[in-house]
Amino acid sequence: MMKLYIYLIVLLQIEVVFGIRCYSCVGKIGNKKQPEDPCLNPGKNESKQWKERKEVLDDLLTILTQNPKLVPDADYFELIKALKKIISKDSNVPVALVAAKCLTALAKGLRKAFKSHAVGVLEVCLDRFREKKTNVIEALRETCDAVYPSTNLDPLSEVAVAVLAHKTPIVRQCTEQFLTKCFAMATQTTLPKKVLKVYLPPLIKNTGEADPGVRDSAFESLGMLWKCLGEKHILPNITDLDELKLNKIKEYAEKAVLLNLRGEPRSTAAVTTASTAAVPKSAASSVNSATMTKKPGGSTVAKSDSIAD
Repeated sequence: MMKLYIYLIVLLQIEVVFGIRCYSCVGKIGNKKQPEDPCLNPGKNESKQWKERKEVLDDLLTILTQNPKLVPDADYFELIKALKKIISKDSNVPVALVAAKCLTALAKGLRKAFKSHAVGVLEVCLDRFREKKTNVIEALRETCDAVYPSTNLDPLSEVAVAVLAHKTPIVRQCTEQFLTKCFAMATQTTLPKKVLKVYLPPLIKNTGEADPGVRDSAFESLGMLWKCLGEKHILPNITDLDELKLNKIKEYAEKAVLLNLRGEPRSTAAVTTASTAAVPKSAASSVNSATMTKKPGGSTVAKSDSIAD
């Protein structure tokens, strides 16, 4: 049965740092009556009482939950800008939690159309990991996971490198854990050498951090890169690490599980092909899991099958 795409436009205007005014228009679904406008009393929306601010966001979340497929060409700029500001500035945890859930719903509803907002949303979410509370971290992780498929590691690199040097250890640790999942979904196409070289220095630096969470998560990220791209792409860039650290990275690489873009484990065939192509053995040992291509000069080389789902 064809899924209905619901026309949804929500414009939020920030009246004060922690207050919002909400205007919305939800299109009709078949012959059903147009839903009531979810806006509350504007004066109440501007209230500095956190329960009243949260009530506005709860109504917005209800709309987004009831209408999971959003029209991609509608203007969501002001809405997303307001939600980002709430996550960044609102000190009240319940309010920030609902704002994160709203962004998660928007990212899932817009999918690739969320691309222009993705990096900005990821930036405020990664920074808000400073909250340290488990429920906040889990909600922000869900938002990051929902947003990432609309972007990739290249446009994210500048923000990621900055956050990997954040003064708060939990922010660095959670960012590394998020990047590990991104690396698990990467291929040589989405993570070329020039982008890889941006991520490696801060991760290598964090393997020497005093905080064990930051340190271990950095090793895990590097292990996932090793698993994804292979020893020949990673080892030359980490030769300054001592044997103990190298072994730690290899341990994480052995346990790592590559994912497709849906966040599911890749097929056994794809992982086997990737691993075979990554090991720096003779071409003869990997020819059975490779595609033969011709160089311009006429010589034949083995090229590994693409890793994708």
